[in-house]
Amino acid sequence: MRLLLILSATALVGQSANVVLEDSNWRADIQPSTLAAVGRTADGKTLPISAGLAALGAAKNLQQSAQSASWDLPTAQIHVAARMEKGRLFVEIASARPGEFTWPLIRADPQQRAIILPRGEGFYVPVHEARWRGFVSDHPFQTMEDLSMPLWGIDYGSHSLTYILTNPLDNSLSFAPDGDGLCSRLTHQFPRNDFTTSYGLMIVPGGDSPVEPARILRQWLLDRGEFVTLQEKLSKLPDLEKLFGAAHIYLWADGVLDAEDVRDWPALVEALRHPRTAGAHRVVSLFPVVVWHALVVDTPSAYLKAELIAGLNAVLRRRDLFRAAIWPPGSLPTSVRGIAENAGSRPGADIVRLNACLLSASFPGLLVGPNEFGSGISPKMIRRLQDAGFDRLWLGVPDLDVLRQLPETALAAKRAGYLFAAYDSYHSIHPPGAPRTWETAQFDRALYDEGSIVNADGHRDRGFQSVGSHLSSLAAISYVHRRVNSWMEEFGFNSYFVDCDATGELFANYSPRFPQTKRLDLQLRLERLAWIRDTFHVVIGSEVGASFAAPVIHFGHGMMTPGFGWGDPLLHDAKSPYFVGNYYPAGAPAVFFRQTVLPRKYQDTFFDPRYRLPLYQAAFHDSIVTTHHWLEPSTKFSNVLAVNELLELLYAVPPLYHLNLAELAKRRQELQTHYAFFSPNYRKLALLPLSHFAILTPDRLVQETEFGSEAQIIANFGDAPYVYQGHPVPPAGILLVWEKSGKLETYLSQYANRRAPAGSDDPQRGTLRRRPG
Repeated sequence: MRLLLILSATALVGQSANVVLEDSNWRADIQPSTLAAVGRTADGKTLPISAGLAALGAAKNLQQSAQSASWDLPTAQIHVAARMEKGRLFVEIASARPGEFTWPLIRADPQQRAIILPRGEGFYVPVHEARWRGFVSDHPFQTMEDLSMPLWGIDYGSHSLTYILTNPLDNSLSFAPDGDGLCSRLTHQFPRNDFTTSYGLMIVPGGDSPVEPARILRQWLLDRGEFVTLQEKLSKLPDLEKLFGAAHIYLWADGVLDAEDVRDWPALVEALRHPRTAGAHRVVSLFPVVVWHALVVDTPSAYLKAELIAGLNAVLRRRDLFRAAIWPPGSLPTSVRGIAENAGSRPGADIVRLNACLLSASFPGLLVGPNEFGSGISPKMIRRLQDAGFDRLWLGVPDLDVLRQLPETALAAKRAGYLFAAYDSYHSIHPPGAPRTWETAQFDRALYDEGSIVNADGHRDRGFQSVGSHLSSLAAISYVHRRVNSWMEEFGFNSYFVDCDATGELFANYSPRFPQTKRLDLQLRLERLAWIRDTFHVVIGSEVGASFAAPVIHFGHGMMTPGFGWGDPLLHDAKSPYFVGNYYPAGAPAVFFRQTVLPRKYQDTFFDPRYRLPLYQAAFHDSIVTTHHWLEPSTKFSNVLAVNELLELLYAVPPLYHLNLAELAKRRQELQTHYAFFSPNYRKLALLPLSHFAILTPDRLVQETEFGSEAQIIANFGDAPYVYQGHPVPPAGILLVWEKSGKLETYLSQYANRRAPAGSDDPQRGTLRRRPG
């Protein structure tokens, strides 16, 4: 039952029998029957904690000591407990029934300047700006799924007030325009299968730093012994050092053969159209129909090349390519005769090795040698990365099908000193043989029938992109062990990425076979991440890397640029000038590879440096390495390239890219330029906390971070030069100061003078803002 809470017409001032809790830092006055609360700091600053609520009824059973109090609200069937402890006000609310309860409710106030919101890295939300009021009022923020940390703060000028949820589950934080300011409220859901669990907040006054809420959370976790540093994690897993200073790259390929493995395209097209040998006839006869259609194209266009490479790679994977009547075993190289004789029973890699020899023999002189075949997932790619000077990389492989054909890639990557990771997921489950599916969502019929999430209404829920269902973490346990053991035995990864587990999207399951609360789902997700980490001694990561997962995992993808615009036609309509791309072709999915322009409405919120905050880094920089979501890699949006690059360097977080051989050739110098500055410096910064953040100019375009009293980084997002302690910081530039040695390093964004391409709605250079006057 929903508990409808309305603003009380009665103000706190003048109420009798208030609960007063105080210590040397501040004092909190709470009116028990309305839960109206106000704080007063030691220096006399008044801070509203919550407005009063009606329909709660009279307070009963009030018990109070010097530092704590508790009481009942029988009409609302609510029990409230409050205490003051080391300058922190704790309020805990329990319910006797399922339903909703809203508290605190914070009205707009003339003192308020901004909301400090940990959406991704963090936003500074000016309460008097219409665009920001609209942005945060668009929909409620689920405190686990939408916020990177279970907190928010309010900037009151010389002071701030931080609200930290002691139970981050089943809460929504909503905002609404209130005059020319913002009203905010927290609503907790007491779910039917877990309503006896209370929710609560820790409320703490602080200084005027825009990252004060993150620092308060960090100190609280440290005091409780719940903060795990990267140094502690490194002591248990020496391989973790390879992550420090590493760029993050997802590798893509559609098979073993790459377009560059063709020596003579016109001659190959001719040989495929008019095969003259039995071997060539055999190859062409096995082409998929779509490749046959592409062969009618007159010239070797990019489309034709892509289709022919896809067709040849499909042939390379076939177990029935070899026929002794066409390729007599005696005519084959000695090294592959044994493979040919056992072609029907050998593993996939041997089949591909044999077929590569057959393919090369069928078109002599038109392809490179079979031992030189290689695409974006191959030893060739590893060599190219080494040759480009990348000595530390995290490499993720979303397509294990290609890796199975060239399993030696894993060994080559590890020998190069790289972290080489599987991409796994236990988020969705699809019925066997579903037309729209992906490998990690395929298990078996029994698990699909019994292990899918069932909603409170008794209906099976719908999975990602409305395909299949979401998978119960409880039901999945044995399947996780089976798959991970199999993949580790097959490939020997030294890193592992599990999608979705660290996002905060959790599921209550009302299935009678596998009942689970969200709390249990959270526990099981963390347990499986820790099991993979500790069983196989791998560097473990997950999507986003929200605060609850920071003690367990080593890295997260999705913090620096969180996902946005889901379902927005501006981004997902193929006719839109801002279209992000489709999930194909397989070797270079456009959604990852296509560079596009970001619409102004997203540019002004997600990439306006004046209102970005390194909140997450201020709390967890020396605990977990985080970067972008793979749908918003570093170079995805052409009109925010400079801002994105400067933010990465200011916050000391790694870039994330998607590469195949062609993309590496295209972006090699671009990636090298960033890596040459970022990688050697971040190796030193990785273990240091982000100890200070400041806005240095009134227009907020020059910002400073400090890391453990060791280094200062100044970023100039403007178009005018800035002088920091006598040292110039160029427009679109970075100044790095090593405090002990006095060494200075300067970096100028390589995108500083790049204008947005046609179709952009922001003509300003590199999205950097000019200073007034």
